[in-house]
Amino acid sequence: MTDTRNYQETHKKLLESGLRLFLDTDFEMASVRQICKLAGVTTGAFYKHFKTKEDLIEELVEPHLIQFKKIYDKEFNSFLNESKARNLSLEKYWRQNDGELDPFIEYMYLHQDITNLVLFKAAGSKYDNILERVTLFSEKQTIEAIGELKKYGLVDPEVVIKIENIHFFTYSFYATVYDILMHGYSIEKTKEIISRLYLFFTPAWLEYLKIKK
Repeated sequence: MTDTRNYQETHKKLLESGLRLFLDTDFEMASVRQICKLAGVTTGAFYKHFKTKEDLIEELVEPHLIQFKKIYDKEFNSFLNESKARNLSLEKYWRQNDGELDPFIEYMYLHQDITNLVLFKAAGSKYDNILERVTLFSEKQTIEAIGELKKYGLVDPEVVIKIENIHFFTYSFYATVYDILMHGYSIEKTKEIISRLYLFFTPAWLEYLKIKK
């Protein structure tokens, strides 16, 4: 029992020290030796828990990415189900749902250290260029959503969707969200600015999908 407790305590120290060091420097600059020194353990102890520092950052980040995707899926499915259930006006719906990203913002602010790590301090890790990864994920979901909306008659089936257009529209939105987050505003101000950004992009999507009022 004591050995198990000691293992768990050392594991926790390594995770906490890794996170602190990654945030103070960044993932690429931090070394296993520095993490061990901060945690007060030997490098030998480190390798009983992680093969590499990449394994450490994965353990820190992956549970949050999984949760983030669950939030996305919930919001995405709610939108599709509502679209299917009634012949809603997409123009009206989008304009009334400018707080669509609020659940994501709230989660990021609740776990701000992990958010800062992934967005700004992950150079050299698998999470490097997270903006492109988010864009590709959202691009795929957007194309799927448009396909479903065509089935419901909410988007004209004749509208031709070009992947490169979806990619750059999506990227430009999330690049701006990234920049907003980088400024470190309060959660209230961040929500307000992103809401206005959402409304700024809405007419462009309505025009691209040829959706009339």
